[in-house]
Amino acid sequence: MDDGVINTAEHRVRKKVEGVYRLKRILVRTGLILFPLIPLLLGASVKVLSPLLWMTPVFLLVDVFILRYFFRYVDIEYEYAVVSGSLRVDIVYGNERRKSWLEVKFKDMSVIAPYSGEYTSAADDPSIKNRYEAVSSLTAPDCYYGTFNDDSGERSVIFFEPTNKILSLAKLYNKSTVIRTMSK
Repeated sequence: MDDGVINTAEHRVRKKVEGVYRLKRILVRTGLILFPLIPLLLGASVKVLSPLLWMTPVFLLVDVFILRYFFRYVDIEYEYAVVSGSLRVDIVYGNERRKSWLEVKFKDMSVIAPYSGEYTSAADDPSIKNRYEAVSSLTAPDCYYGTFNDDSGERSVIFFEPTNKILSLAKLYNKSTVIRTMSK
């Protein structure tokens, strides 16, 4: 490698709102709307519980904190960082909380290819134990995958959406990388 060549790249992808993820978002929003109404509904329907009506503002205040806490878990982004031949994936919750999720070296991957057409069979192999989906959607046009053995020796696959820079770095560290034209 040449001195002066920067071999790092970063990219962030927001999870697309679909499927189970959409259902979770709907349930959190519905719960947050209905939670402050609990004392109103109980107080209005059961006369014995009418003293609960004064607790409505308390429930509203608690709801604000619950909203801030729970809603971040249904607002997910994945951040990729490539440094010295390693792909590190962090999960960013609500643009506030970051959790380091996975780190794998490109040279340890047996296959790096687009998740489309003739290449999908290697990623969908039933012998793969661990699936790491760090993509907006598996149907995204720029979805790639890499297969590798994790620390315990189990076959694993990571799905990610690279940029052209990330792909060129993957090719630099792993010659078996399949590169196609990116839509970005």
